[in-house]
Amino acid sequence: ITVRNLFYNTPARRKFLKSPNTEYAHIVDIVRRFALGFPGLQFRLYSNDSEIFSLDPSDLKKRIADVFSGHYAQKLIPVEGMDGSVALEGFVGGLDLVRKKSGEQYLFVNNRLVNDRLMNSAVYRAFSPMVEKGEYPFFVLKLTLSPQEIDVNVHPQKTEIKYRNEWQIYHFIRNAVSIALKDNLRVVPSFRRPDAVPAAPKYSGRSGVAQEIPGLFPHHSTAARPPEPAPLPEEHPLNRRIRQFNTNLAPEDASLPNGKTSVVSMWQAHNKYIFVQIASAVIIIDQHAAHERILFEKALKTFTESSVQNAQQLLFPVSLELAPDDFALLGEILDMFKKLGFSLRAFGKNTMLIEAVPADLHSIHEGRVVLDILDDYRERRSTRKDKTYNMAASYACKAAIKTGDALEPVEMQNLVDQLFQTESPYACPHGRPTIINLTLEELDKRFKRT
Repeated sequence: ITVRNLFYNTPARRKFLKSPNTEYAHIVDIVRRFALGFPGLQFRLYSNDSEIFSLDPSDLKKRIADVFSGHYAQKLIPVEGMDGSVALEGFVGGLDLVRKKSGEQYLFVNNRLVNDRLMNSAVYRAFSPMVEKGEYPFFVLKLTLSPQEIDVNVHPQKTEIKYRNEWQIYHFIRNAVSIALKDNLRVVPSFRRPDAVPAAPKYSGRSGVAQEIPGLFPHHSTAARPPEPAPLPEEHPLNRRIRQFNTNLAPEDASLPNGKTSVVSMWQAHNKYIFVQIASAVIIIDQHAAHERILFEKALKTFTESSVQNAQQLLFPVSLELAPDDFALLGEILDMFKKLGFSLRAFGKNTMLIEAVPADLHSIHEGRVVLDILDDYRERRSTRKDKTYNMAASYACKAAIKTGDALEPVEMQNLVDQLFQTESPYACPHGRPTIINLTLEELDKRFKRT
């Protein structure tokens, strides 16, 4: 099939085309859908005389690897199910293929690709114990049933379907995927589980004294604890910001006995929040949002001043295989990646070699961070045109300290120090607050002491 002069009869539509990279991504997506739906057919795709796809007839597993990248084939979990005249077959991805974007979910009904939120949610429900909100598992599933059980004439593009027994189909898909996951992912990774609760101490009937309960009263424990950070100097940026909190307090409530306002102590709660005790108040800081604000302003400054952030060289470079549209998007914003401290270079077809990462990066999964940044950037650019802002926000969100990361006292102190040196320390780029100021007066009211 050859198509020429596409806009000959409708020249007005040409004005509504997006950027070449965006239209390229749409074309790749369409060809990918057909290629996954019909793995027994040959497909070739070229862009500007460069070969993107050259897909020979194969089975579905090899077709998935050819369309996306080779490492997908190693992470696929087969799904099979049969219930009377209804059959399901295909693959779901393991946890390594979970992405922050939706778009790698393919459901074919009688060889027709459909966009069915209910049936997609059946797969998400099967994954729900293992993935977090906002994460999407990969899948290519083919549902076969009697044509009399469906109605395809409910959408102009025939991408939506009505089922005679939709909830029966929903539970069928959910159960088939759940069984496949149970058989292949026998143990849920520990990082997906909540922190373990210490076992109750044994009671010694002979001595009549119970052993100490670990972690219940940490400030009264007899065990050795890491030393608390030393008091900060009076002119420390944190102490200057703290004085801003106290402007609405009475002078006698805003000062320590010696007449100075300073940090009394600092600790972390639930590996999520940093508590900073000051005179007559407690400042609560969201560690992820705070680090996000720090990285965001630092990245924006880097782009504005055309500088390059410090990088740390990897001992062993990381090879990252990408889908064609991801590879194209990365090429589009590669210069900004380099300014942030990433060292990336092409290493074969649709493959990048990561040789260095930003010194501020708080992750050991370099490839995952790059993919997450791409996903977040792709989503942001659909609503905001400022490339540097979008890149800075995407990088900050995905490279920042995460909820659940335990911090040493010196790390907490450095984080708080850097936060209060930013221009807008009170909110992250998403607009969420980074700091809550809980005064002693508010606490007294809650405990009815006033």
